[in-house]
Amino acid sequence: MYTMIDYVKWRGDLPFSKSGLNPIDILVLCQISYIHFEGIIPNKIGVKHGISLQDAKNAYFSGKRNEKYLGFLSEQTYDIFKEAADSERFRQFTVSGYVSTFDEEKEMQFAAMTFHWKDMNIVIFRGTDNTIIGWKEDFNMVYMSPIPAQLESVKYLQQVGKNTRGKIITAGHSKGGNLAIYSATKADNRIKRRITGIYNYDGPGFTREYLENSDYLSIADLIKSYTPYASVVWALMEHSKDALVVNSRNSGIMQHDTASWGICGTKFDTVDRVSEKSRFFQTTLGDWLSTISTEERETFINSFFSVIEETNAKTIEDLTANWYKSTTAAIKLLTKLDPSIREHLFKAIQIIFEASRIPESHKEKE
Repeated sequence: MYTMIDYVKWRGDLPFSKSGLNPIDILVLCQISYIHFEGIIPNKIGVKHGISLQDAKNAYFSGKRNEKYLGFLSEQTYDIFKEAADSERFRQFTVSGYVSTFDEEKEMQFAAMTFHWKDMNIVIFRGTDNTIIGWKEDFNMVYMSPIPAQLESVKYLQQVGKNTRGKIITAGHSKGGNLAIYSATKADNRIKRRITGIYNYDGPGFTREYLENSDYLSIADLIKSYTPYASVVWALMEHSKDALVVNSRNSGIMQHDTASWGICGTKFDTVDRVSEKSRFFQTTLGDWLSTISTEERETFINSFFSVIEETNAKTIEDLTANWYKSTTAAIKLLTKLDPSIREHLFKAIQIIFEASRIPESHKEKE
């Protein structure tokens, strides 16, 4: 199975004038956005303030790199960045407007950057990194709207509109895909008229009420969504239309890493629909959440993460590095929780356990 790195090596010698921009090109930019470019890519938005992608690569690899927060993404991200930045195709991009904010008090993790090519401005929102706060913000969507990162995405897109001319594309992977949609729904009409595409790569959805409001409906036809066969993140919340389902060389939740997604030429290697396990998880989780109030959801999410915080873990790696210590601390706090909250936590664990028992085949064509 060919993947993103193969695509960059194969297609990299062709400029966009000979082979037009496609969804895989945009996914490559989403992958690159996980790299920390502090002090390299200018904060100001606009072509005149930006630097070439190749110059960004040279500066990044000549300095001290921050490789701690890739989250689910493969270490191959750095190889993809090198190959892309040196290729005839991707080195045509100028990149500007790099922002990255982490606020533990607000429970917010947000980052974005803008790629420019001719009259096209591609706004990329970074997805969830490997911090516990980043993941908690994702789960806060279950009861909170908007979350802090969504508000920041609206401000960012507004600045892109103010400081650029031409067409706009918004895109992102994971939470970044949700932000790509949310920011577009809240943009003023002058910016909306410039948006030609919105790309969501395995990002969580929205509440049913949000999908039915006029802001969302005004841009819904521009949304293109993609999710892996063993979709999990996509199953969080609701979507107005189905995603294109992509094969992957990874298994389970690790299919969230887009470097593992199958690619055939300039298109994704697709299957008919998500796995039985994914469908079970989405249906069961949705049915359960619909039976509890917004207040109960908030209490559940906060209690769940208070159990994790008891371990003093700051990242997913911290949590798994000393599994025995983390589990002991979590069990100790669980015994102190209100019985009704404990019941919700056990229900969530039951859903995950039952989903994990369903066999999964990467080659299944349904």
